[in-house]
Amino acid sequence: MGRRIHRLASSVCILAAAGCGRTPSTERDAFVAMSVPIQVTLVGVRPDSARAAFAAVRAEVERLEALLSDYRPESNVSRQSS
Repeated sequence: MGRRIHRLASSVCILAAAGCGRTPSTERDAFVAMSVPIQVTLVGVRPDSARAAFAAVRAEVERLEALLSDYRPESNVSRQSS
């Protein structure tokens, strides 16, 4: 899961910075999911756009954690392993 998010963030950074003549702004967000630190870096986006993107990333990670976490008794993984 972390690799997918890292690839997504890397792709966004590359696409956002492509063709820019000025130094792009950098926005960062960090949180913990499934006991793993997650850091998301966006380059070349406005702060309001970055906030929306960070919220979308957190929502997707939360969705995946709810499905895949073996720490949460209500997750699919926990139900199948018990």
